[in-house]
Amino acid sequence: MKNTVVYYLVILLPILLIIWVATIESSTWFVYLILIYALPYRILTDGARLVSKDAMKWNDVWKLLFPGSRFRYFKVLYFS
Repeated sequence: MKNTVVYYLVILLPILLIIWVATIESSTWFVYLILIYALPYRILTDGARLVSKDAMKWNDVWKLLFPGSRFRYFKVLYFS
């Protein structure tokens, strides 16, 4: 995921799906989808981008689970 436009699509399109589900389904599904998006989905997508940019090794992706660990890679994730 070296292309920034593709990365932004990958992280923003699920939000549209979550909003759509929130309008037609119960709030329980909304909470489940937000948790899935925030924890495993974003960790894996951010990790895949950092690995493709050679900023991190795949073995270290699990460290993105810790709060604040993405700030170290903020510039690489969003601006390059």
